Parts: sequence; structure tokens; C-alpha cells
Amino acid sequence: MPESDEISAADVEAFVRLHGLVPIPPELMPRVLAMVRDHRESMLRFEEAGIDCRDVFPAQVFRA
Repeated sequence: MPESDEISAADVEAFVRLHGLVPIPPELMPRVLAMVRDHRESMLRFEEAGIDCRDVFPAQVFRA
């Protein structure tokens, strides 16, 4: 990733190649970038909120 926190199309394409994911068509890249940036902002806000998730487990763990 670049030194700034900005996520670029090249970053997304590198992630896709690294993990063997389906390539993103160029015409969809702007939408994908917007979603990735929105998700990253949300995760940063969650981190800033300081909510402790250490002992939190998804409900699937407790289903029969």
C-alpha cells in the first residue's frame, strides 16, 4: 500500500491477485473502490469507539 492511507485500484487488484479472487472488471472498479473505502472508514470509526470485542463470539458458535 502507498504511504498514505488512500486505497487505490492497484491496491485492490494486488489483493485480488494475492488471494486468487475473481478479477474485477475495469468498469466496476470505481464502485468497488467506493465500497472498500466506506468499509475501511467504518472499521476505523469502530476502532476509535474503543468497543472491547475480546470475549464476543458470533451466534453460529452456539447453534446446535
